[in-house]
Amino acid sequence: MWVVVYLPEAELERSVLPKSERAALINADAKLGAFGPFLDYPHTSAVRGAEGLREMRPRAGRSAWRALYRQVGEVFVVAAIGPEAQSDPRGFRRAGAAGARAAGEGGGGLMPRLSDLASAKQIAAEELTDPEIRREHERTALAHAVAMRVIGYRVERGLSQTALARMLGMHQSAVARLEAGEHEPSLAMLSRLARKLGVEFHIDITPEVFRLRDIA
Repeated sequence: MWVVVYLPEAELERSVLPKSERAALINADAKLGAFGPFLDYPHTSAVRGAEGLREMRPRAGRSAWRALYRQVGEVFVVAAIGPEAQSDPRGFRRAGAAGARAAGEGGGGLMPRLSDLASAKQIAAEELTDPEIRREHERTALAHAVAMRVIGYRVERGLSQTALARMLGMHQSAVARLEAGEHEPSLAMLSRLARKLGVEFHIDITPEVFRLRDIA
């Protein structure tokens, strides 16, 4: 497991995002923390013109926002949050420049000690006290859990989404939707994943709970 932390400026920028986008960032942070530098496109990508700076792409790029980060050892430091590049090129460039400065590119900034920064888990715990963010997080909980399983399968075997789609007899776009973790997959889809990939899904359904059970 890797650690994701936020610079104060990025934490402040995150706090003013729409609540649904903050819920999406909780899931995006979890993916980066679980798979680290092995998390590939469409979940992360390099920021053009900013060496070492990458963008976290919530909802596998379907979000209108990006979290810009740099890796420092086994820690990922989120330095800025800005709009998606195609929808707001100027805003993205501004966020990229601020992120590069805040993360100390070229010696231009002095980054705080990593131990002094708020972790993504700490931020998520605080955000989930907000009923609206919690509802959105719970809405996507099962889909996110399945997404983590699918991404984990790909990462462990060095597969692209296209290669996995070929194994499943699906289009790459269907795998991308699964990995976005926004909509609950059908039982037929879970059955296909289990049969084709040899994985197990155990789901708890009660009046209070609808979740994917962790497998030891």
